[in-house]
Amino acid sequence: MTGTKEYPKKRLLIFLNRLVIGGPAVDLISIAGFLHYDYDILFIHGEKETHEVEATYLLNNYPHLQVKKIPSLRRSVNPFLDIVSLWVMLRIMYQFKPHIVHTHGAKSGFIGRVVAFLCRVPVIVHTFHGHVFHSYYSPFKTRLIILLERLLAKLSTHIIALSPHQKVELSSYYGIAAADKISIIPLGINQAYFQENIEEKKERFNALFPSSIGAIKIGIISRIVPIKNHQLFLDAALRLLHQPKYQHLHFFIVGNGDMRPQLAQYVQDNEALIDTAAGQKSPSHFHFTDWIQDIAMVHHSLDIIVLTSFNEGTPLSLIEAQFCGKPVIATNVGGVKDVVVDGETGYLINSNDVDALVQKLALLADDAALRKIIGQKAHQFTEKHFSLQAQVDRTKLFYKTALNKN
Repeated sequence: MTGTKEYPKKRLLIFLNRLVIGGPAVDLISIAGFLHYDYDILFIHGEKETHEVEATYLLNNYPHLQVKKIPSLRRSVNPFLDIVSLWVMLRIMYQFKPHIVHTHGAKSGFIGRVVAFLCRVPVIVHTFHGHVFHSYYSPFKTRLIILLERLLAKLSTHIIALSPHQKVELSSYYGIAAADKISIIPLGINQAYFQENIEEKKERFNALFPSSIGAIKIGIISRIVPIKNHQLFLDAALRLLHQPKYQHLHFFIVGNGDMRPQLAQYVQDNEALIDTAAGQKSPSHFHFTDWIQDIAMVHHSLDIIVLTSFNEGTPLSLIEAQFCGKPVIATNVGGVKDVVVDGETGYLINSNDVDALVQKLALLADDAALRKIIGQKAHQFTEKHFSLQAQVDRTKLFYKTALNKN
């Protein structure tokens, strides 16, 4: 009897804070689905926040993935629950005996790397999807976090950044790790998914929001929390709506979070003034949609997509929007400049410049031809630089090289 000798797969443990609707979950589930053919994978995640929606639907396309949830793992710091989570992870890692532990997110990055180091895992990798080194906490707490991340980097065999700018921030600006310890693996999107049933998706969106049919639709897609700076988006929208020529604009706030009630009340109070100024009562120009699973439906249905964050990593939503042929306007923070070509695929502004946001929104709202030209350039740019297959290939090569070195 003849045949090739089969070798067991190397074991890969992927550890994410929370499996919720958003860039990291979408990216990691897709990557894990493709890597399944090369690695025995265990995917670990913690408990969602109350305002979040668990993205378990993402697993439907990858039923072969082993997934475990640690209910005690929460985003907020809780010494008792964090110790429980560490103990649970210790047991999981002891049983699974991974060759590679790859963590994503601050809390999972701490627990996962400490336990992996104690268990002498050969390859310990952490990916920074973003960071909390400014605009999140007080200066004292921020310094402690940076110090902790420097220590955790010493426990890591490798660090991954998603963009060149992010690598510079981590190595040169914040001193988290030496540049030669940080590799860059850009994000990729499942391009086929965003090209399927486009017209049907637009029809479903219109059925959900019939009052916006025929309007120019402008949206922001993110958690509704202070760091995302929704106030800038709303203030720019309200300024435009105070002008009669922009009564055909509708604004979509896609997502949820702690600040949603406050911002919804702010809009309600100010829309009353707009209606008075316009001389007639009209349906609301604002739509707080909550989380929407079919994000391709959102991207294809909106005309302009905005991001107003004070701090960002490498936002997947901007890559997805541009691939769908939409011009974007974003604050020039973090790795945003690595995914948006200013003046070609969209516009970059400062995070406190409402005048600039109003100007760019008006420019795009007034010119359908300009929206089309920028959208075409945006699609071409993302199609060339952000494919899921390229990300999978780079990840495979990275893991292979890392295993050979350890």
